Amino acid sequence: MIVLFDEATYKIVQAVELPVAAIEAVAKPVPWVNGHRVSATPALFSRLDASDVTARLRDALDALDGSRSPEETDT
Repeated sequence: MIVLFDEATYKIVQAVELPVAAIEAVAKPVPWVNGHRVSATPALFSRLDASDVTARLRDALDALDGSRSPEETDT
């Protein structure tokens, strides 16, 4: 899952789920951390295999805050 947050409010701007293969294809090795880095680019968010989960993630966070349950959402 890739999530973009608003820089001032930290509210969720956009969130997508991607297949592992899609992430592996764009991940760049970072030797000093012995891992990989993925940049959240517009191209990554607009891939045909990306599933938009923005509303679902916002609803889940609202439910955690106690303001409403996911079942009460009107997405």
